Amino acid sequence: MQKIVFFGGTGMTGQCAVRYALQKGLTVRLLVRNEATVPEDFKEKVELVKGDVTNVDDVKKAVAGQELVCVVLGTRNDLKPSTAMSDGMSNIITAMKEASLKKFSVCLSSFLFMDADKVPAIFVNINGEHRRMLETVKGCGLEYRAVLPPHIADEPQAKFATAYDKSPGHSRSISKLDLGQFLVDCLYDEAHSAKVIGICVNTSDYPGRKTPKTMAKSVDLLNIDVDQLFKQHNVSEIDSVHKRVLNEIELKREELRTMVGERYRDLLKAADTIGDMKQTAGSIIGNVDRITARCQQLNDHNLIGFRTGTDYQRMQKKHRDHNFHGVIVQIKLLTSLPEMIWSRIDREDYFVATQLFIFARHISTGLSLDTERETMRKFPVAAKQWQVLSQFFFTIEAACRESLGREELSVEVASKSLASWLLLESCPVEQTLSMFTERRSKAFLEVLDENETIYEKVKDKLLASLKVLIGTVRLFYECFIDDGTADDGVGGFQRELQHITGDRAAPTIGLIRSEDPMIMQMVPEMIAKFRPRLERIDLAEENVRTAVSAFLRTIETTVVGRLKRLVSLVPSIKTLHDIKMQAIALEKPSNWATVISKLGLPEGTDFYATFYQRLINDRMQSIIKSAWTETVQKTRSDLLELLHANPVDLKAFVWKESLDDVPMNLETALDRSNPSTRKLLMKARGYTPALVALTDSLNGRLQSLTRDVRSFVSSSGRPEMEEMLSYFRQCCVEGVAELITAIKSAEFDPTVERYALLARFLTAVRELCPALRECFIPTTIGLADSWHAGRKSSSTVTVPEEDPERWAKVAGLLEDESLQCWTLWVERFQQRWSVLSDAVGYDALLNDFPAWETVTIEENDENNQPIQSTIRVPSQPSFPVQKCLHHAYELLNEAIPQTIPRPTMLDIVERLATMLLKHYDMLVGNEFVKHNQTAALQFYLDMRFLQLMLIGREQKKLNERFNELVGRFKSYIDPFDFDVFYTHLNANVKRSVLKLQHFLGALICHSEQLGTIVGSGAGPDSTGLATLDKNPNILALSSNSLNMVWFPLLPVVSKDTTSSAVGSGGLGSESLKV
Repeated sequence: MQKIVFFGGTGMTGQCAVRYALQKGLTVRLLVRNEATVPEDFKEKVELVKGDVTNVDDVKKAVAGQELVCVVLGTRNDLKPSTAMSDGMSNIITAMKEASLKKFSVCLSSFLFMDADKVPAIFVNINGEHRRMLETVKGCGLEYRAVLPPHIADEPQAKFATAYDKSPGHSRSISKLDLGQFLVDCLYDEAHSAKVIGICVNTSDYPGRKTPKTMAKSVDLLNIDVDQLFKQHNVSEIDSVHKRVLNEIELKREELRTMVGERYRDLLKAADTIGDMKQTAGSIIGNVDRITARCQQLNDHNLIGFRTGTDYQRMQKKHRDHNFHGVIVQIKLLTSLPEMIWSRIDREDYFVATQLFIFARHISTGLSLDTERETMRKFPVAAKQWQVLSQFFFTIEAACRESLGREELSVEVASKSLASWLLLESCPVEQTLSMFTERRSKAFLEVLDENETIYEKVKDKLLASLKVLIGTVRLFYECFIDDGTADDGVGGFQRELQHITGDRAAPTIGLIRSEDPMIMQMVPEMIAKFRPRLERIDLAEENVRTAVSAFLRTIETTVVGRLKRLVSLVPSIKTLHDIKMQAIALEKPSNWATVISKLGLPEGTDFYATFYQRLINDRMQSIIKSAWTETVQKTRSDLLELLHANPVDLKAFVWKESLDDVPMNLETALDRSNPSTRKLLMKARGYTPALVALTDSLNGRLQSLTRDVRSFVSSSGRPEMEEMLSYFRQCCVEGVAELITAIKSAEFDPTVERYALLARFLTAVRELCPALRECFIPTTIGLADSWHAGRKSSSTVTVPEEDPERWAKVAGLLEDESLQCWTLWVERFQQRWSVLSDAVGYDALLNDFPAWETVTIEENDENNQPIQSTIRVPSQPSFPVQKCLHHAYELLNEAIPQTIPRPTMLDIVERLATMLLKHYDMLVGNEFVKHNQTAALQFYLDMRFLQLMLIGREQKKLNERFNELVGRFKSYIDPFDFDVFYTHLNANVKRSVLKLQHFLGALICHSEQLGTIVGSGAGPDSTGLATLDKNPNILALSSNSLNMVWFPLLPVVSKDTTSSAVGSGGLGSESLKV
């Protein structure tokens, strides 16, 4: 059974959802504040966790071990401003992420589909809270289902409809049973994942049935004639009318309940106040009666001041005239105030506009209390004028909220806007913090809005959002704790309120300038001395800290959604570096340490490091990975294009001289920062211009990437640098492996030329891409010890550590794969070798064996007289062997053996020797050879020649096989004759090697050993192989990469020749190819 946890499961809809979940067989857990609110019918069937959704620890405890989450939070008809539900939603999302949960459903309101100005006034506060919840849900990154129902009715279940991002119909209600069921069922439908879902009763389920809208036109629910109803409609239509009447009754009852619930406390308080006022009025009336009676007594005694007569009547008339003029002046003020208020609003002076509005409200209230007077009956305009003035409440309140939601906001404007809002709302001062938090959060979100066109670049949006973040924290401090204008530790918000509500504050009427000062003297005292009053304007620092924490939690939620998406749009590392540098350079207030300390933030708080750095680093890693992927794809494409092109005549390219082969001056010769520009070296490696261009393109991309990474990490701290470099180097390793995999998976016609090209390319990547090496070893690649230590490559990453192990891994991988390609090349190269015939007979003796050498031997007879005799011995290897070796050499010479690596050359020679061994192994068992000493002698010389020519001392297994065959051929020769022939055979073997090594030198892999064995006459030049010239100027035409010292002849520069070389402006010697 799946486990599900409910938040708000004891409410009307929540109970229905819980009952349906139990009916469905789920294991249910509830988070409740009071267990007494849990219905008895399922109290024993669910697991109860006591806690509050606004406490994140309680929420984490409830979510632990669950699989699904259902959120049905409500306020139980309390429509006052609150953030409890949105805070709870944030806590639920945080807990789900820690518990690795994904799916949840949440019940909100269909008012969210409406424009904010069309939402009924009594639901504005709760709708704002629902909107905050929806924004939090959309940015959470989880698999949410946001369900937006209309009025939730206590009705039986019926068919309902759903739609995404809109209401599905015109019905204004949904059964609580249907809603509870859908909140659970939608968790099992992946189509609803990450969707905002509208739901309501389906009004089109029954064809031909009139919809409520049609019925409304035909039936007046307030004036239903029952008799006419039964005459004009059928039973089903009457039933529909009956249900509509019940639904309207329920809606009105709900509205009445909401209105009563909202004003109930105010009514009780007003009732108590009226009772107190009644007692006070009775006391005052009694006192007035007593004063009147006493005055009458004094008047009866004709005391001065209490006489009746002309003076008293004149005073009464004067008093009546003064009251009349006072009313006139007040009406005049009411008619003048709208223009004054509009003028202040246009100048964005909302604080003065608010004071004028409150002053107008005070005047209007005073006049409305005098409606019984004859004067007021003469001037009905006073009552109508307030209807005009009352609309300024909404205008000023909206303007204040708009100003607080601006990106750039000064302390003065923020303080006055906050004070204006508090004066208008007349709410507890703590609610100002909630409103300010909400407006600044909106300002942050608006800057990050992808559809916002104020900032065209993503970089500007990110930097602007960071400025808003820092500026908001500063505003919290300077508005609510200390604005820094005095040493009294009062925030700008409280200071503005003190200016107008304090004991020394000037009356509000001072804001009004009159052309005739005498007119203002007619204003009653209660109007002239009026100034705004507030019960309390002080705020505890703890409340401010709580508000700052709530604001930062909102930002943290936003980071998961909008900010992450915005950072993912940054296209390059350079842009990321610019963002990072400008973010670090953003100026913070000089008292930043005091600000974060007073607001309860950790010491050294840095919002860039907290919210942006991780996202920036993640994006950089993504760009590095993408750059490598793009590089691999581009290189693979270019390499395939090169493979499918016509093969280059490598032999002509290597041996054809050009003026560009050697550097023209010493400076160019010493500049080895870019090996690919050294044309003679490229020919020595067999790197064609197309191959060099391909590696240059790869090196250019890596150099650009390396340079960007260097600039980024150069401004990073030690931990960040180590993390980024480690990731970068790991990407390089993986990128090279990916490149090799892409090359190996490429489709092309396998030929020896293409396999050789692949092998050389993999080697060239290691040799001609210095940027790749510098990813791991951040030092300039020098190709000689005389390279200037002070020179640095433009792509060098300046970091303290090297990573030679990873570079060795990459270089080894490239070398191994290159050798693997050479192995495939050898396999196809071997298929082109000529096959020796196994037939042997007298025809072979006549056609395949060279002319033998005639040797004269002088001996003394018994009488000690000289006797001459002649013998014939084989002088050179048989023709088929020589043809086979020459054919293999000619094929190998086409591939430029000087550019083939040593292991591959050894492999070629071993394969050739193995093939010849198989051939002679078949010959040694031939009956003709066994009984023909001539054939045995020739084949003996062949084997000795091949062993000396091809096999080195270290190749023990091949030497053993050769020795075995040599011994078998020797066994077919008469021992006496062999003793006579041995010296001459051995000399002819060495002579044949000396003769043929210059023509078959490409097949010789042990030239030094061969020179030692055959004597000083052997070698690629006249000086021999035993002692090699340090500066040869003649190159043997037949050679390979194992038996030569200089190929091609490169300019040699030493300290004693540098000056002369520079003076001559060229090279002192030239390469001579023979």
